[in-house]
Amino acid sequence: MNIIELKNVEKSYSNGVSLRILDNINLEIKKGDFAAIVGPSGSGKSTLMHIMGALDRPTKGEVYIDNKNIAKMGDRELAEIRNKKIGFVFQSFNLMNKLTALENVSFPMELSGIPDEKKAKMLLEKVQLDHRMNHLPSKMSGGEKQRVAIARALANSPPIILADEPTGNLDSKTGHAIMDLLKDIHQNGTTLVVITHDKAIAEIAKKKIVMKDGKIVSGR
Repeated sequence: MNIIELKNVEKSYSNGVSLRILDNINLEIKKGDFAAIVGPSGSGKSTLMHIMGALDRPTKGEVYIDNKNIAKMGDRELAEIRNKKIGFVFQSFNLMNKLTALENVSFPMELSGIPDEKKAKMLLEKVQLDHRMNHLPSKMSGGEKQRVAIARALANSPPIILADEPTGNLDSKTGHAIMDLLKDIHQNGTTLVVITHDKAIAEIAKKKIVMKDGKIVSGR
């Protein structure tokens, strides 16, 4: 069963001259997949992930998350999809600097109207950061920040995790530890889609999607 499906998706921007970022994308991600999206800079990887994650809308085409076409949804519906269905992990961590690790992880649950500090603490324990839960991001290493980001992504128990270069700002040892953590999450049944330049990560993925010039050239 497909948990993500894109049909004939295009994304263009117009700034005097029309620029097509995604060109006729057709893609299926099955429930429980571990997919890696690879390709050179400017190939459209991040734009593709933003559309898969309901952070952006396609110019043309259909985008299905859990069999619901999100391409024409309004902002409120998209926000609900993001909050309930998708956890995000970014290269730049995207933590809120004035909140502690525990508060960062708790935040998505508060947005959903179901605050659960006990669960937030449990997630920080899962990523081996329970001893840092009251620290601000400014007092953490890059690897610790990414662990907080992963715990936050899991806060609402989403069926999908989208990770955009999750090891890009980390040294190789820390990067491997983060990927081991994501692999464990995938093995628990979560669908994992990772944008990466790291060949080692691409090799362990079940599905490899190669992009070039806004097109998928292999791995549909």
